[in-house]
Amino acid sequence: MRTPNPTIAMSFVQNLLVGAARMLAPDAIDALLRQAGIAPTLLKQRGARVTREQFVRL
Repeated sequence: MRTPNPTIAMSFVQNLLVGAARMLAPDAIDALLRQAGIAPTLLKQRGARVTREQFVRL
C-alpha cells in the first residue's frame, strides 16, 4: 500500500513570504516560488496546498 504524500497548506507559504516581501520585489518573490516549483497564482487559490518538497525548496 502506498503512503500518501504529505502536503502543506498555502497559508504556511504565505506566512513565510511575509518576511521576504519586506526585502524583495514582487517579481523576485515570484521567481523564488517558481524555482521551488510553486505557481505564484496558487497563493490566491482557496484550499491550495504544496508538497513538502516544494515547501523545503522554498
